[in-house]
Amino acid sequence: MLSKFKSKKHHILGQLHKPDTEYQDLSPKGSVDSEIRELVQQLNDLPGFVTTSSCAGRVAVYLEGAGKASANPTPGGASSADAGYSATVPKGGKGGGRWLFNSHTPVKLDDFSEAGSIYAKLGFVDNTEISFPPPDAAVRFVHLKFEPMILHILTQSAEHAQSLLSVAMASGFRESGISGVVDSKGHHTTPMLAVRSSGLSVDCIIGFQAAVGDNVPGTQQIQPMVSEDYLRTLLQVANERFRQNTERKERFRVGVSNDFAGSIAPGGDHRSDYRRRGGFQTAAGLKAQKRAEDMEKRDAALRRRAEKLQVGGALDGTPGNVDELREQVDDGDETADLGLDMLIRSDGGTP
Repeated sequence: MLSKFKSKKHHILGQLHKPDTEYQDLSPKGSVDSEIRELVQQLNDLPGFVTTSSCAGRVAVYLEGAGKASANPTPGGASSADAGYSATVPKGGKGGGRWLFNSHTPVKLDDFSEAGSIYAKLGFVDNTEISFPPPDAAVRFVHLKFEPMILHILTQSAEHAQSLLSVAMASGFRESGISGVVDSKGHHTTPMLAVRSSGLSVDCIIGFQAAVGDNVPGTQQIQPMVSEDYLRTLLQVANERFRQNTERKERFRVGVSNDFAGSIAPGGDHRSDYRRRGGFQTAAGLKAQKRAEDMEKRDAALRRRAEKLQVGGALDGTPGNVDELREQVDDGDETADLGLDMLIRSDGGTP
């Protein structure tokens, strides 16, 4: 019988392996971004991990959902379709909001040289006059967002989650974290790792939708609050964030390749390389192991040097006996520590 984690992974991979014409998820796009498919496949090939949601990074324009006080708001201002971009998205956003523009690749600003073309692309159809909402109006704001890569990865154990979290943090995804390590009864479960970086995020209000007249359905309009020049600048910023996001994503991909090299054996044998290394280790465990290895190298260098000297004193003012010198170093004797470093360096070792 499959374990709980393996059963979940089997189900998720079964969904991901469906043809594109049959696969549908809960994202506005409805499928895995092509810009992140390779990384998703790489993670899913590792034993102990399976991705549950992903986004390669995107620039988007979003109309807020109506608040509880609003009565049956009517969306407006759908933008026209264009090659390479998803101008209107069939699925609604949270709380009844709506995506007006969505792209997982940098925006080619040269495509929007005509006056009003950026307004039209971002959802301000036939409304190019800058205005601001009345103070007493029921308002839904329009946001231009850049959202960097995010991955949610189900893991087999806390050790698995911690090992991949270390790679994510080292790659620049500093806001990554682990949740669900134990259940409500304190039992160990399958933790979820979120790989994310909010430092690259952008969220600016660029327009609004307010009721007109007596709030008759169909009379709401989306109005810009900023100029096209300002929108062009925001899109330039978003394109630069795309570049930085791609660099971090690549560092993460390479980090996973390096840290989990050999985790998948040839021929599909999922024996993990980490088992031969004694299992996953925490950062503190790795540090202690490194210190023990350094101490062993240091002792070996001392003994080799002492054998070569074959005299009573290794250095002026220091004992010739290696064990005595080691004891003085452990007691915090700075003179002995200096002599120890000099001995090792003269032997070609590393202190």
